[in-house]
Amino acid sequence: VVVGSNNIPQLEGVPVRAEIEALLQTPVILENDANAAALGESWMGAGQGVADQILITLGTGIGGGIISGGRVLHGYRGMAGEIGHMTVVPNGNPCACGNSGCLEKHASATAIKSTALLMGLPVTE
Repeated sequence: VVVGSNNIPQLEGVPVRAEIEALLQTPVILENDANAAALGESWMGAGQGVADQILITLGTGIGGGIISGGRVLHGYRGMAGEIGHMTVVPNGNPCACGNSGCLEKHASATAIKSTALLMGLPVTE
């Protein structure tokens, strides 16, 4: 069941895994995109043979996946790698998480695009 879906509030409370399992008629494991990317790098990419690593994602937000001892580190409520929600600008821009000054509100691709638009700079998709 989706909990804390700040970027897609329409998914809040939706039993996504159960619905996908019913459609596919097979067991499903869901994982955060940055954690899955870190795990993929560990299995088949630059992290092969490395037991401890961190992967940082930059896009709509800023995320991170942490591999510790060869396993994904989830942390409290699955937030171990969520570096995008560290406060980097005290009293900065408000974030959907309820905090202000989060890294992703100031340095994500979305934030950079918004700043460019405010400055009247040309922006391509």
